[in-house]
Amino acid sequence: FVIRPPDASKASAFKPAPVASFFIMHPAMAAGSLAGIEPPDLQLRIFHAADQPSLQHWLIAAGLAPGTGGAGIKAYRSGAVSGLEVCPQTLIAPGCSVYVLGRGLVYQMTPGTLEGERILRSFSLLP
Repeated sequence: FVIRPPDASKASAFKPAPVASFFIMHPAMAAGSLAGIEPPDLQLRIFHAADQPSLQHWLIAAGLAPGTGGAGIKAYRSGAVSGLEVCPQTLIAPGCSVYVLGRGLVYQMTPGTLEGERILRSFSLLP
């Protein structure tokens, strides 16, 4: 897989602004004519967690929770991590994002393909 940063203009438009942002793509897709148009296998954005008491509070304060009061947020657990899954109210690609809190950072992972979902399931925080 190839790891690339997103287009700088698109990354700067995201609110809240991530500390870091990456696309993980199959090499054939990264080199193809649709690179940058097709969703990557996995999008990864990393944010400062700020002083919120929980991941759900952070999502609401950041404006990343759909609806009001955290409706549309559900628990996520896979392998060595647990977090929250947030699905958009509209069914447009990419779909649901998983958020994981660790070491003062919030990790947002959004799979765009089945391979991206497999990569997401392998995610873990290093000690």
